[in-house]
Amino acid sequence: EQPGLQSGLHLPTPSSPTLAPTHPDREPASAWPEGDMPPDLRMVMKAQALLVARISEPFSLTQLARDVGTNERKLTDVFRTHTGNTAFEFLRSIRHKRACELLLHTDDAVSAIAEATGFSATAAFTFAFRQRCGLTPSQYRESGGIAPGGPGPEFHGANLP
Repeated sequence: EQPGLQSGLHLPTPSSPTLAPTHPDREPASAWPEGDMPPDLRMVMKAQALLVARISEPFSLTQLARDVGTNERKLTDVFRTHTGNTAFEFLRSIRHKRACELLLHTDDAVSAIAEATGFSATAAFTFAFRQRCGLTPSQYRESGGIAPGGPGPEFHGANLP
């Protein structure tokens, strides 16, 4: 069982607005009548849902593309068109948000949180976390999610919908 799941913490679901494509030049998925959503947008939504479901697993663009019925190039292009980001950037974002939730709302060890968010080494997790918000995971937890001179926990995803 992943750390923190017993406490009711959650990431967005496929029906959540967070998973709807967010590119400023694109309509949100909710704007499409059921059944009329373009196939490319459905593909992006399915890829996002799979990434959320597999948050602790190693990332493979090849496998993700295969699982949504396309190739790597097409998935990358469609994902970027509809969200403004790559699938890996989306995954990094949801991993960071999940780590913030777990750091603030559980007593789980940093190593367990690293594993739950897809990092095989705590040092790699700590480095990536610090790069993203300027604090180590332990400092983030101790500060209540407030980075010195920076945004509060809501920026880092501690208050996910």
